Amino acid sequence: MKKLLSCLLVLSLIGAALCLTLTSGADAPTYELIDPDAQWTDVPNGGCTVSIEKKNGAVVFSGSAPGTWPATQCTYAESITVPVENYSLKYEFEVDAGNTNITFFFGSAHFPLSSTALGDVNFEAGSGDLMPDTYKGTIKLSDLVKATTNLNSTPFPESAVVDGNLEFTGIVVYSVAGATITVKKLELVPNKGYDGGESGAEPVDGSEDEPVDVDPSEDEPQSEPDIVDEPESVPEVIAQPSEEPSSEPRAESQASVEPAVSEPASNEPVRILGMELWAFILVLVAAAAVIAVILYIILGKKKKA
Repeated sequence: MKKLLSCLLVLSLIGAALCLTLTSGADAPTYELIDPDAQWTDVPNGGCTVSIEKKNGAVVFSGSAPGTWPATQCTYAESITVPVENYSLKYEFEVDAGNTNITFFFGSAHFPLSSTALGDVNFEAGSGDLMPDTYKGTIKLSDLVKATTNLNSTPFPESAVVDGNLEFTGIVVYSVAGATITVKKLELVPNKGYDGGESGAEPVDGSEDEPVDVDPSEDEPQSEPDIVDEPESVPEVIAQPSEEPSSEPRAESQASVEPAVSEPASNEPVRILGMELWAFILVLVAAAAVIAVILYIILGKKKKA
């Protein structure tokens, strides 16, 4: 009996120590970049708007028709600031029929997901829009800030990187030429081993190469979709979607999008005294076991006396 109690005591102490070790190295939080329940604002085009619905655990954007490129957009009520060297962008979505353009806001700067950081994927020539396909992977933010868009080889905006950090302030999603975009995952995740501390958050240069000079007249729009009126304090974002091929080429569109306000979701686990809930409960059980063993030994000695 004594051997059994001794083993129980040792196992309890080992369990408590293991819980403290695991909780001390907890990962930094994960941030969702698309919340279907947040406030989204329409940017209509050609009489079409983009609808948002939750379906089988995914967020579905749709509503455009051939020859149109409406968008929906929002600005986070609380911006998400993460260190470039310690976070990655994780994505999983499908584009059906038409094209899409997903652009991130960084205050007054912006940059589309349809960039060279995605690698050899299905881009629409001339605009950089993503064509029908399934897209899944993870991009290190340190690689994203070195990327350029397909359109005009425009580099990631250096002004968006401040003291080694990126501040995500919003997002805009286009449905182009009848596209349905099914987003299963679009989130910021900490790199392996990063626990949310300041280590490793070194300042990052926004681009390795000098920006390419572009004749402004090449991007001058000939038509603009309807624009949502928002307060002047909201930053301007420019996106350039494409559409299905037609007999006459369409002039490049330039939509000035002023995002509405919503709040990002965080997947940070519930914590008690700095420990995750499961670990806190396990520590309590281990402590109770230790106390029970000690009391049993003390009472046993008293009985013998």
